[in-house]
Amino acid sequence: MKHLKLIAPLLLTCALARGQQVTEADYLGEFDGTLAPVKIHGQEQFLHSAGTVLIDKLENISLYGVVVGVKHNAYGAISTTGKVIAPFKFDEVTVENNKDDMYPAQSYCFVTVKLNGKCGAIDTLGNIICPIEYDDVTSLHPHLFKIRKAGRWGWGEIKTGRILQAPVYDDVDRSYVMDNVVEITKGTHKGLAREDGTVLVPPSYKNFEALRFENASFFVYEEDNGKLGIMDSNGKAITKAIYDKCERGLSTGTFMVAVKDQWGLADSTGKELLPPEYEAIKAYGSAAIVSRNGKEGIINEAGKLIVPVEYNEIHAYNNTNGEAAQTTIISGNQHIFKMPGWFTARKNNRWNLFDANGKPLLSQACSNIHIVSNSKPVIEIQLADGETALPQIAGALVLPFIEGDLLDEYGPGYPYDSTNAGPVKANYLALSRNGKFGLYNTTTGKEILPTAYNRIEWQNSSLLLVSQGEDSTGMADATGRMIRKMKQDGFYTAVDTNRIVELNYLNDGNPQTTLSDLAGNLLYTGTHWQFKSDRYSRLLVPEKERRAHISYSDGLLKLWGEPRANVFLDTNGKEVVFKDYAFVGDFWHGLAVATKAINSKEYYGIINRKGDVVYPITADDMSAFEDNLITVVKDKLQGLIRMDGSIFIPLKYEQIDRFYQLPYYKVQSGERYGVIDTGGKLVIPVVYNTINYLEDGRLFEVVKDGKSGLLALDGKPVIPVKYDELQISRGYEKNIFPVLVKENKWYFYLDAQGKQLPYRSTKRKGYDD
Repeated sequence: MKHLKLIAPLLLTCALARGQQVTEADYLGEFDGTLAPVKIHGQEQFLHSAGTVLIDKLENISLYGVVVGVKHNAYGAISTTGKVIAPFKFDEVTVENNKDDMYPAQSYCFVTVKLNGKCGAIDTLGNIICPIEYDDVTSLHPHLFKIRKAGRWGWGEIKTGRILQAPVYDDVDRSYVMDNVVEITKGTHKGLAREDGTVLVPPSYKNFEALRFENASFFVYEEDNGKLGIMDSNGKAITKAIYDKCERGLSTGTFMVAVKDQWGLADSTGKELLPPEYEAIKAYGSAAIVSRNGKEGIINEAGKLIVPVEYNEIHAYNNTNGEAAQTTIISGNQHIFKMPGWFTARKNNRWNLFDANGKPLLSQACSNIHIVSNSKPVIEIQLADGETALPQIAGALVLPFIEGDLLDEYGPGYPYDSTNAGPVKANYLALSRNGKFGLYNTTTGKEILPTAYNRIEWQNSSLLLVSQGEDSTGMADATGRMIRKMKQDGFYTAVDTNRIVELNYLNDGNPQTTLSDLAGNLLYTGTHWQFKSDRYSRLLVPEKERRAHISYSDGLLKLWGEPRANVFLDTNGKEVVFKDYAFVGDFWHGLAVATKAINSKEYYGIINRKGDVVYPITADDMSAFEDNLITVVKDKLQGLIRMDGSIFIPLKYEQIDRFYQLPYYKVQSGERYGVIDTGGKLVIPVVYNTINYLEDGRLFEVVKDGKSGLLALDGKPVIPVKYDELQISRGYEKNIFPVLVKENKWYFYLDAQGKQLPYRSTKRKGYDD
């Protein structure tokens, strides 16, 4: 028996190795992503995460996890699976890679190798894609590599290694004028070739420039004299090289061209739609503002003047969001030619309004035009004296010009607060004059509140609180009618769309609170009613439903400060009293938190409108948790209930916490922890000393009675909970494996399947090693 005890650890190690020969190391270090520092037979090395390759020195780790390293003073490369794709015999190894998650076709990865002055290339599977016989090999294009021999360049295909163009050019480079095209150079001249080597444009030009059309159907060529012309995608010159500048036009197949800083417009046939005679062309989709001799006009995509060049200034506006951007909108690789909705144009001191086709929208010029961005554009027009008619413009509201500034909606802390207005707030704009504020109804085009207030606040979709000075308030409805006149030392609160609480101070200085309807009919007076607009108890009210001030909830309004407990008012001002309870909070969907005093101690529960108990009034405390859940505490134990009083997590845990990254809950009982899912199911039993969620691995790291392991989200073990130590990989690759574990005296690594890597040590690498 004694001898069996001695050989048991050896038998266990052999079993873990599953037939592999296990190497005993001087020490093992934690993985930092792909590699871990180890020391074997006195030599410091790095172990690859696959557990099959050791290197002496790390040179580089690519975007795709390919490792370039040094072993026995020679360079090699290892794939992410641990395969040696470039044997450790080269003088130099370099990773050529690009990772583009948005456009995967632009991604590639391969390695170039150099031996005895000659270069080649190997793909990530270890296949030789370029024999080691060239002077240089490097990346050219996501599909191509470039090769140099005897001072000349060519290229090959990354995927197959096939040489598409023998080295005959002085240089080759990626071309950005079109996709899948190579720029070729002979001497000082450049040309273009397709990927298969077919010459598209002979190398006889100084340079090429992209026009950035969505289908790259045209590009610019430059001759030795510096003059520019335009070619199509077949390499055919569609214009002569007579221009100093060429840019994209107003639509695909049109171009803005310039001669000596004078701009015009040409099309894809080479025809000049507009001679170069303008100082500037500012494109707005398929229309443009042109300028000449200090005057401006508008052209369409055909180069036709749709607004004559006779205005001092012209501005473009979008249909929805104010002044238009000058350039076209770019979405991914697509160029969207977005037309503005309107143009405003000034001639001397008179303005006119034009649609996107250059049609004038006003019968005569006006003194001023102002366009405000709202749910739909609001166009202010200052008409000539005596003119009263306003035009009807599709997609916009036209108003007479208003002295002052129309402002967009604002929130709490601003002089205009539309937070509680609901859907109707899109129909109103604040109006500012001389530091005072009023309100404009954009659907009727009327100023419903004069600019006489310091602050305007929507209290619900029907009623607004208005303030003047520091202590004068009034209340108006959504039409601007004053429901309550301005008064000092009083305050109004809209507690419903047709109910107002008014706070006044009597001659003796005592406050008096009343409830009335919109007509002013008194519904209730409370001598002891201590009304404050921010006094409420909303534990059962969802966060998104809570307003900044107190209001009716489920047809009841709680009275605070009454000597009688739990007095509520219905919408008619009739008292509803819950006599059997010490406290009742605001109702929501027919339920409210309630308390009872038993033996001088207050207990919490939930009741309905009838006063019936929905959740037993036995809790020591109730508080908001999150996601419409309530924490219940009883005898220092916690549980979670839903807003309707139903039990979500039983009342038997000392602590309940939500995992930040998961819809799971960690529960504590004594010194033990477990995990409950969103269905209330216990997925990890409450038996662990610690539980931590590892987001990168979507696993739980657990410790039980000094033993560590990893569990899946369903609670099943990934790494058995039996190790004395467990250290996850901390690399940026967001892979926690392999993990370093200790069992008995041995340190070793486990991969994601729980398989042991063939190395072990009695020592873990320390800071001084």
